[in-house]
Amino acid sequence: MENFISKQLIEHCKNGDRRSQKELYLLTIDRFRNIGWRYSFNNDDALDIVQNTYLMIFRSLDKYDDNKGSFYTWSNKIIVNEALQLLRKRSKIMSDDFNDNLYVEHSDMNLEKYTIDEIKRVVGQLNPAHRVIFNMYFFDEFTYREIAEILNIKESSTRANVSRAKKAFLDVWKKIDNSMAL
Repeated sequence: MENFISKQLIEHCKNGDRRSQKELYLLTIDRFRNIGWRYSFNNDDALDIVQNTYLMIFRSLDKYDDNKGSFYTWSNKIIVNEALQLLRKRSKIMSDDFNDNLYVEHSDMNLEKYTIDEIKRVVGQLNPAHRVIFNMYFFDEFTYREIAEILNIKESSTRANVSRAKKAFLDVWKKIDNSMAL
């Protein structure tokens, strides 16, 4: 997808060209909808996240510098921030949800052994704080440092929260797996 977003397209969008903005929208809408839904698990909230993301992108596109990273990375940070703002506004997550408990490493997770539907089903059952951390780390591939900066927590807290999110995922998976076996 990223290959279809050219420097030229971005420049045209920066200059206010409506056709280019529509093209950028069409190239990114599916990814943005998926990200919005992964964080909110609510279609209306996901649409709000996506709408706010486009407003923010088109307002701040002049700040985008392709020498500092790809459009994909830049826009991904915007949509994740918009999702977090909406979740905080709706009191679905609080700063206290991301705490400083001791870091306990669980075995590395290999998500490839699960189907997309299984992952969606399990992630949908995680509490909002675990869902946020899980999405940021496993799907959006943010580093511990980036997560810490976005959530305004310590990097060591991020490690602990990722560990808890992994454990929560595996606990929910075990419950689902056991119920299917009955």
